[in-house]
Amino acid sequence: MKQHNHWKMSQFQKKIIKIVLWGFGLLLLFFTLILKKTLDFSIVSKVISFLSIVLGVILALVEKKLWKTWIMRLPFFENYWTPVLEGRWEGSLERNGEFHDFAIEIVQSFTSISCVAYSNHSSSSAYATEILYDDQLKVYKLIYYWHGATTNTTEDNRDSDRFEGFTVLDIIVRSKKVDKLKGTYFTNREPQQTKGNIILSFKQKTLKKSFD
Repeated sequence: MKQHNHWKMSQFQKKIIKIVLWGFGLLLLFFTLILKKTLDFSIVSKVISFLSIVLGVILALVEKKLWKTWIMRLPFFENYWTPVLEGRWEGSLERNGEFHDFAIEIVQSFTSISCVAYSNHSSSSAYATEILYDDQLKVYKLIYYWHGATTNTTEDNRDSDRFEGFTVLDIIVRSKKVDKLKGTYFTNREPQQTKGNIILSFKQKTLKKSFD
């Protein structure tokens, strides 16, 4: 099991840098052997500066846009494919045999991800969110450690209005598209700890930033 976001970016950077270096080497070879010319230092410096800019632009485009396009499904890049989760997911949360409407909203780039969850009587924000990948089982998991607050506490039978929890969701992928998020959660609520199951389907790209 490895941290998919950090691992894939480091590997992708290495591959792009390797491509750039090979390109620079072939350019030098072309000038030296084919054109019988020697590049002076000023030209080499300009070429290196240009290649650095190209590398930076490529990585920036991948970070913001290209990671979620068909380009990452090409054979050369398929090992760096990552599940596209950004947007709003809606479904149900089961707790003590009761089902409640539930939603999470995800903001994602190639190397980072964050989420906020909403229900009818509470909301939660993640301290930390990560996509993990199991090499042996070939499965992705979304995990997040979060803090939440409720709005339906009563004086006589009071659950803690602030609490923390941990959620692990299997990312169900079909044909390189995420079909569902399904898993479990638990909290440190008092006086009684809560735990249960979650199942979610993709709703829309636009974030509501609220339950309704």
